[in-house]
Amino acid sequence: VLDNEVFAVGGYNDLDCKYLKTVEKYDPKANVWSKVKSMHVARRSPGIVNYRDKIFVVGGMGVEDDLKSVEVFDPMNGTWTKFPHPLNEICGT
Repeated sequence: VLDNEVFAVGGYNDLDCKYLKTVEKYDPKANVWSKVKSMHVARRSPGIVNYRDKIFVVGGMGVEDDLKSVEVFDPMNGTWTKFPHPLNEICGT
C-alpha cells in the first residue's frame, strides 16, 4: 500500500505460462484499478515493501532463475529504476 492505494506487482499467468512484469494499482475510494508502468524484469513472488514513499520489489522467481535484482517505483514521476545493489545471495524455498 502506498498513498492509500494497493499495488499488485508482477506475478505469473497460468493460462499462458508467462512471468509478468506488469503493475496495477487499486484506489479503494474510487473503486478503480489502473495500470502503472511495468517493471524492467518479469518476476513472481517477490518481496515488496513501501519505504520512504517508494515501492521496493526485491528478488522473486524469474523466467530462467531466482532473481537477485531489486527495482524501485517512484510514484512522483511514475518510473521504475534498478536498485544499484543486488542481493548478495538468494534465500528461500
